[in-house]
Amino acid sequence: MIEDEPIKKKRKSPPKQQAGWNQSKAVELAKKGVNQHDIASALHVHVNTVHRYLQRIKPEMAQVQTFKDQTGNVLALTLSRCCSVLDRLLIHYDDEDVLSGLSESEKERVLGKIAITLGILFDKWRLHEGKSTVNASHQIQLNQVHKALKFGPTPSPSDES
Repeated sequence: MIEDEPIKKKRKSPPKQQAGWNQSKAVELAKKGVNQHDIASALHVHVNTVHRYLQRIKPEMAQVQTFKDQTGNVLALTLSRCCSVLDRLLIHYDDEDVLSGLSESEKERVLGKIAITLGILFDKWRLHEGKSTVNASHQIQLNQVHKALKFGPTPSPSDES
């Protein structure tokens, strides 16, 4: 051993973020107002691990919340526009300048797709609002579209079995 060399102490590196800890549970607890010390204890990780993770995802969580806050408005606006298009098409269905380039089967497909889109948008909006998606008004709307097209009422789900 050379006496001139100083003894080097091994530096302890900071503990790495523990793999496999339940990050989604940390977020869930933080949203409920649980403090970071209690989250760390519950998940058996160091409090700094929880702190760093929550700080890192804070901007993403803010974006998700903004999206959630705006989703209802976007769905309602889109639903309204879709209804408006369907109304205009039904009002002007027989006008030669509106759908004149389409055959009857193409007109049926266009209106059918709009009606389906309306149903999907309505269901998404209802889910977003925390309401049931089981709604008889869909069947009523489809019947009105079919009557306007002179197809007769649509079969109900119980008629198909």
